[in-house]
Amino acid sequence: NNVNLQQSALLLSMNFTARNKETFLRNFWLKSKRSVAKATTEGPAAYVVDPTERPNEAASLMDLLRLHGVEIQRLTAETEVAGVKHSEGSYVVRMDQPYSRLADMLLDKQYYNANDTSPYDDTGWTLTALRNLKSTRVTDAAILKAPMAPASGSTAPAGRVEGQGSVYAVNHNADRALAAFRFTLRDVKISAAEAAFEAGGRKFSAGSFLIDDPSGTLRRRVEAAAVQHGITVTALNQAPKVATHALAAPRIALVHNWMNTQNEGWVRLALESTHIPYTYISDQKLAQIPDLRSQFDVILLGPASGDSRRIVNGMPKSGEPIPWKASDLTPNFATSPDQTDDMRGGLGLEGLNSIRRFVEQGGLFVTFAGNASLPIDFGLIDGVSI
Repeated sequence: NNVNLQQSALLLSMNFTARNKETFLRNFWLKSKRSVAKATTEGPAAYVVDPTERPNEAASLMDLLRLHGVEIQRLTAETEVAGVKHSEGSYVVRMDQPYSRLADMLLDKQYYNANDTSPYDDTGWTLTALRNLKSTRVTDAAILKAPMAPASGSTAPAGRVEGQGSVYAVNHNADRALAAFRFTLRDVKISAAEAAFEAGGRKFSAGSFLIDDPSGTLRRRVEAAAVQHGITVTALNQAPKVATHALAAPRIALVHNWMNTQNEGWVRLALESTHIPYTYISDQKLAQIPDLRSQFDVILLGPASGDSRRIVNGMPKSGEPIPWKASDLTPNFATSPDQTDDMRGGLGLEGLNSIRRFVEQGGLFVTFAGNASLPIDFGLIDGVSI
């Protein structure tokens, strides 16, 4: 019924738009014209985003804006406007463009009146703050005359290995690309620096990656991973004198139940968009794997609805089996990431005991939101209450 209602609404909207196309086209033109003028009549004139510290996050944000029709420029020379210097290569989101209102909405600070009704869940705006990027809201229209050129093609930074040496260092700037880089080289021993250091004429933050390659056999692989993920790697002649610890590339399982797979789908999206490998299994399978620790280092229990007892019991086992698998009736289920002969049932006490053994053997068990009640209510952990 939900899908049918949406389909009807779309057909009605398309029909209405087609019958009033002149009005819609003129209104769209007027809206775009006013959006272009607003840069000089009201402001702001532009937003400037500096990609120096977090190039991958900056590029990702610009690609997101371009996906919505926003035009992006890059400064072709260092520019000073209103006493603020902007480095060459900085992104400029001009407000004299048709889709400036969308960009302004996503990049400006969001203010909610304390007397208004509380907002719903779409509050993750001010995207530069969300991604911890250095951004400047420029009100001086002089920025529009600064030397700049359209950002064509992908804005992803060019990855490379700089210099010669047998120790490779990657600055830790909290870009998500670092996780993808580590998993791409998951069989390579990588250490993380426990303090900031300087080497090769550069400053490296605490947490920076260090790869020792005395035989010189890893450079080609490191370079390929750097290019793939847009990361700059610095080759050093010797390892810095700093304490380190091994950087893991854990084997991850994402566990879902059959009651609802929508919310844990967001976890799948996060892992896949960050290129982090994982195994996708149902909670029913946990009881069927005798030694979880031999296969996984981390188990993520995806967001689940209901209390801890419902998570354990799952869908009530009444009536006939409820399959979720490819068949003549449901051929598209073949594209699902998981299938089952019967969606009824859940984790069960056997699965819960499997998790207990997994944790006792050194595995990391991670819950999301409300399903944190599971290890608390069933005594997997002491000293914690809700």
